[in-house]
Amino acid sequence: MSSTRDHDPRKLLDILEPVLAELPHAIRHKAMFGGFGVYVEDRIFISLSNVGVAFKLSASDHAALLAEGGEGLSYEPSTPPSKSYAVVPSEWHDKPAKLSEWATLSARFVLGATKK
Repeated sequence: MSSTRDHDPRKLLDILEPVLAELPHAIRHKAMFGGFGVYVEDRIFISLSNVGVAFKLSASDHAALLAEGGEGLSYEPSTPPSKSYAVVPSEWHDKPAKLSEWATLSARFVLGATKK
């Protein structure tokens, strides 16, 4: 997968809102850096940007998403990819079950992490 960097963060939020509504947690989003940060119980767990939908994941889940065609989040082509955020393949944008699966994994990871 190669990021096209032409995604509309607002459209991505529209795609994710029904998926996120099914999570049993308080979810909110905040505009940031031309995109959105999505928070579960006030902890950021999703980045929506021109790069796509990126979930914050454990190291093992991050590796699993990469194995399924995702890639480490990098806002600029010249910067190294994130080791904690992975961008889902664009083809998943119309697959709510896939998005739900990874949103759930991300939320569990973030809620289990110690708040800094």
